[in-house]
Amino acid sequence: VSIGALLVFYRDPVAPPEEPEPSPDIPAKDSESTKLEMPPIPAPVPMDVPAADYGALFACLLINVCLRGAVAELETVTTPFLMARYSMGLPSAASAVGLLGTAGLCVYVAYGAVARRVEDRVAVAT
Repeated sequence: VSIGALLVFYRDPVAPPEEPEPSPDIPAKDSESTKLEMPPIPAPVPMDVPAADYGALFACLLINVCLRGAVAELETVTTPFLMARYSMGLPSAASAVGLLGTAGLCVYVAYGAVARRVEDRVAVAT
């Protein structure tokens, strides 16, 4: 549900179009003066700040809550399951869960490299 909401409601921020710089009019040389008059400096144009994307924010928060719940479930259910099903002791079952958590952390850190190379919508959809 969250990923679908992100795909529907997320809007990529678009920079305002840049205006070309005006070319200064160079006045003809006056025989009395060799001074050039500079054109007036235009007033600064306010930047268009995009509005907050509340749909995408809500979807990201929902994804965060779901992932935290999955991690909590993994730690709570998997350790007793490993102990009962595979006759592991508490230290070895806890080590297995720790390795799963470390692998998940590595995947999470790798998202930074992926995000620099892949467009947001493609990353969310895959």
